[in-house]
Amino acid sequence: MISDFEVQMEVSEELRWEAAVDEADIAVAARDGVVTLAGTVPSHAERIVAAQVAARVAGVSAIANSLTVLLPREYHRADAELAAAAAHCLRWDVQLAGQDIAIRVVDGFVTLAGMVQSPYQRVAAERALANLIGLRGLTNLLAVRSAPMAPLGLATRIMDMIQRVVVRA
Repeated sequence: MISDFEVQMEVSEELRWEAAVDEADIAVAARDGVVTLAGTVPSHAERIVAAQVAARVAGVSAIANSLTVLLPREYHRADAELAAAAAHCLRWDVQLAGQDIAIRVVDGFVTLAGMVQSPYQRVAAERALANLIGLRGLTNLLAVRSAPMAPLGLATRIMDMIQRVVVRA
């Protein structure tokens, strides 16, 4: 079994090797496989990548991402500007065009609410916004609209599939 110290060192080393992360202001702690990342990063995207890097280390069972996004001066954006950029990203994303997504921005933190057609679109919305300049955090409250399947239609499809298998055998 890997010790907490070894996990902590491996995560720190992995962060050092990740080009998308500046680990200088990131502290790593580990206890019973749970890794805590603390400190500051200059973007939401870097916060996400740091957690992904830590998660790929052997012996890590969970991540407590306590990193704070401290935007450099040149990355600051007005909430209205960030909201417009987010709306533009979602509107022009082929996976999300036409979906019912509301955007709310407060102090650089974006909240998404509304309905999408699939779980994939829920994740795609986060990915579409992750690299926006000025984004300090993202909360995804999107719900997935479930498509009702008529029991009769389902039964017919199952019977058709069984018959195809029987014919092949």
